[in-house]
Amino acid sequence: MEIKKDLFKKGLSLPEVVMACSIAVIVMTGIYMLTQFIYSTWKSERSKSYILGQLEVVMERVQKELRATDINKIVYYPASAVNYSAISFPMALDSDGDGFMEVDASNKIIWDETVIYHTYVNAQNKIELRRTVFNPRTGLSDAQRQQQLDEVAQNGKPVAGTPEYSNWDSINGTKTLLVSDSVILTMSPTLKQFDGYNSSTSKSDNVTFGSVSLSAGDHYITFAATDKNSSSTGYKIGVDSFSVSPSGCAREAEETPVYGDGGASKVNEEMVAYGSWSGNRQLEYQAAGAGDYIAFSFYYDQWLETNFATSLPSYTVVEYDNRTGDGTEESGLNDYVARLGGCGKSWEALSQTGASAKTSESVAVVSGDGVNFRNVILSSNIDIEGRAVKITFDNTQSSYPLAIDYAGMMARNSGPDGDASTARQVTFNDAGGGSSIVIPAGMSRDSDWIDIVNFEKSRDYLLTFHVQPSLSYDMTCWPTPTADTQNDHSYILEGDAAAAQDATWSDNSPLAKDVIYSTESIDVSYFSYGTVTSQIYDTTLANPSYGTLTWNIAKNNYGNYGTGGLGANLIIKVRSNSDKDVLKASADWTTALSINTLSAATGSASVSGIGNGRYVQFQAQFFSQPTSGKADYLKSCVLKNLSIKWPGGDKMVDVSGYFTRRPDYGIFSVKVDDEALTKGLEVKLDISENIGLNRTITKTLTVEAEPRNTGR
Repeated sequence: MEIKKDLFKKGLSLPEVVMACSIAVIVMTGIYMLTQFIYSTWKSERSKSYILGQLEVVMERVQKELRATDINKIVYYPASAVNYSAISFPMALDSDGDGFMEVDASNKIIWDETVIYHTYVNAQNKIELRRTVFNPRTGLSDAQRQQQLDEVAQNGKPVAGTPEYSNWDSINGTKTLLVSDSVILTMSPTLKQFDGYNSSTSKSDNVTFGSVSLSAGDHYITFAATDKNSSSTGYKIGVDSFSVSPSGCAREAEETPVYGDGGASKVNEEMVAYGSWSGNRQLEYQAAGAGDYIAFSFYYDQWLETNFATSLPSYTVVEYDNRTGDGTEESGLNDYVARLGGCGKSWEALSQTGASAKTSESVAVVSGDGVNFRNVILSSNIDIEGRAVKITFDNTQSSYPLAIDYAGMMARNSGPDGDASTARQVTFNDAGGGSSIVIPAGMSRDSDWIDIVNFEKSRDYLLTFHVQPSLSYDMTCWPTPTADTQNDHSYILEGDAAAAQDATWSDNSPLAKDVIYSTESIDVSYFSYGTVTSQIYDTTLANPSYGTLTWNIAKNNYGNYGTGGLGANLIIKVRSNSDKDVLKASADWTTALSINTLSAATGSASVSGIGNGRYVQFQAQFFSQPTSGKADYLKSCVLKNLSIKWPGGDKMVDVSGYFTRRPDYGIFSVKVDDEALTKGLEVKLDISENIGLNRTITKTLTVEAEPRNTGR
């Protein structure tokens, strides 16, 4: 029992009590500090989330509304600044609830209200982001619209005397979207430049620079060097093509008139060696430094056809060429042109037989009536089609004259047999009538031009000639290599000239040979008629008022086609329709507007008579006129380009293009009529909130809004 009393009487010493209290204080302090830290962190994150949520809601609204407005009607505050703190723009409403903005009788959007975003310092020294609305929006002048924005931005709301003050609802017309210790609204139009530097020559993808407001008529676009990449060795500018048009017409830089430049050299450069450039060319401006520029003239709006890439040729060709139109080539620049098909060397014996060279062969003759030779002209070896042919007869490997008293040509049916309905007599002496010729030993002679009404790749042909009786037939020929099993390059049949004119030889069992006799080559003329039918072009206007068609016939002018004589002509037919499918389905051009160019190298004509259809199309009709009594279809107009103009509507249009990159190319900007292009608006909103304990939360959100509504 004594022991228990001692135990109960025993207590904690003072040091132990102090120690216990200290531990308790430390624990409680830790718990308190942890609680404060957790609360502070929660409060900070909650504030951040709240601010960010406010930012996202407001910016989504701003971005959505700006996308639906017209950038050409936006007004900024302060007007003279680079970065703006307030903005005014029109909004359209869906008044009838059908999901579409309302339009007037001219199919233009009705702008119902004016929306202004601005900031204001309230009585508590907080910053508010406000949205002020004027409804209805009236027809204020530009100066009045600027005054309206200025007074709202400076006063936080409209004041007496503010334009459209009576249209402002003092209760609902100005609303606070968010409020904080600091709210900074910054708007900056975004401008785009192009860096032309690349370590090797390459072509860009389509580059969009922004938008500009255009009215109908003549304008100019300027490409100005602004700087250069640190790796670049120069400031040069390479333009393939550009578009400033709602209809999207690409304009070849090398074919567009130069409005002005800084004096540096301009090079029309062929780009075939580097890849696929529009028209195979570019215009290089050899800018010497920042500020140097080149400007091009253009009309708003027009369809300029320079490459005929999507056209449909019929008995015509679209080619990259410098042909003059008379079958010869000139030195100078190649270009895409359209012309009649044909004109050139179409077939050669050397190519068909595969012979290494021409030689001679003696032909033994039993009868005294002479020998008929029938050469096969294989379709697989016909390179060029055309209306008429000219045959070159070769006697260069013979020691004897070659006396031909009849020659003829026809389409082949099979073997040595031909189609009698296609038979044409071959004449000589370039007089359209001589039926015989003697070709001296060691010489060659050409026939007249023979109108066979189209020498085409779809058929084989037979060329027959009768050689008069002679002591020896030592014939120039092109033998087939022995490894080739082809055994019907020609046929031989003894007898008089009447046999040469027969279409059917197989009944007489002619001798098949693996050589071509005496017929060295065949040239073809142009076709006598052909067309190039264009694509169906979309002007994007409901009722365009078509004005003028212009044309450019390259490198030739044959005078008035109607006066007769050797020459060529081009007639251009134009039509329009509001339904492109109607144009697509119709091959009848008889009622289309017809413009006779009279083969003038350049010219223009009104096309107002084609109506006001949204879609337009042309057909270029080419004619070749021979000399009277001959078949020398030897000239063709060569169409270089063609354009159709109509006044464009007042609207914002996109400016874009394709450009060249090279090691010595620089950075350039683009302007139209000396006005900078606007790609969009960069909108930045900064919010700062003091959450206590000298702590400030700041959040920033930046979006880019691109106004897409052009008022139509």
